[in-house]
Amino acid sequence: AADFDYSACPRDYDFYRYEVFENYNSFESDQYKLMGEVSSLSYPEKCLDVVENDRVILYQCRGRPLYTSDRHLIGFSKNGAAMSGLKCFDSAQNDNPGAPVKIFGCHTNHPVRGTPGTTQRFDFNETEQWIVNADPGRPRCVTAMSESEVGLFPCESGNVNQKWTIKLAPWFHVN
Repeated sequence: AADFDYSACPRDYDFYRYEVFENYNSFESDQYKLMGEVSSLSYPEKCLDVVENDRVILYQCRGRPLYTSDRHLIGFSKNGAAMSGLKCFDSAQNDNPGAPVKIFGCHTNHPVRGTPGTTQRFDFNETEQWIVNADPGRPRCVTAMSESEVGLFPCESGNVNQKWTIKLAPWFHVN
């Protein structure tokens, strides 16, 4: 077998991953309402990220288009789940102010079609720019507590630490 001549490739891997993939592979969905990188209004260079111990934190925004397996890619389903990869945001039944936002296996077999469990009901309120944990009886907002930590607190309209923007993935389209 002949060896592959890598010098014949006119571009590097990142070009194909960020340019070719983005232009030729679109993700159309009737199950998600938003999908992209979520940044804090109080810390605009910081975005939601998922770390190894299944916690959601703030970390430096990517500043480039995201690919589908990126930890910064957050999807908000039409049924009220926020997801990273195949796991859902979860309040872990912690009622304390500043409770961490966790990532946990989704309670439904098919997270974008089934109804999420109460601790996993997270939705993006576009009017207020909130990410709301809509656990009945105790709605709370994802709040930037510092440049690296997020937690759940009662929602307050004027609190800039509870406001988020979503830079939609360029390949994501809503049906």
